[in-house]
Amino acid sequence: MSTTNNNSYYQECKKCPYFGQSHLSNNENVVRSFIPVKLEDNKSNILLVFQAPGINEWRTGLTIQPTRVIGGSAGVRILNSWKRKGKVRANFNIVEAVRCYPGKNTDGRDEKPTKKAIECCSKILEREIKSRKYNEIIVFGTPAKNSIKSTSMYNSIKNNIKYIEHPNSSKCSNSKLDSMW
Repeated sequence: MSTTNNNSYYQECKKCPYFGQSHLSNNENVVRSFIPVKLEDNKSNILLVFQAPGINEWRTGLTIQPTRVIGGSAGVRILNSWKRKGKVRANFNIVEAVRCYPGKNTDGRDEKPTKKAIECCSKILEREIKSRKYNEIIVFGTPAKNSIKSTSMYNSIKNNIKYIEHPNSSKCSNSKLDSMW
């Protein structure tokens, strides 16, 4: 079942390969009033930018879900790191660089977002970054990094950005993750 109600998406979504969820299987499609995962606005001056929702984020419409799934447990690792550092999700605004679930690849892991999806969503991300003065922007993974770098205001914010590998990467140690907060 595909939900393509144009009023339930950002205007930029119409050009995205993920628009209408036609790339997903029926059991991966979601039905809610606003399809893409939105910015979680906790009124923070620190923004966390992740690459794209996993299946659990997609189903709930909320970023960083602490559920172990095939191929990873990024949400679990983030929450454990926050606990070690005395942080909670309310300390951050949280967003996905790409707002829709890219689907699974043949080995059962989440697909990396396409360049076209990154391009479409980077306009949304830029608008959200411009809406608030962030003292710090923490960017997780290459697709999120590419999205930030493709914004027109990148040069004006690049000194406030910290990059780290995706939490499921073997290069992202607990100590590296803890150092972000």
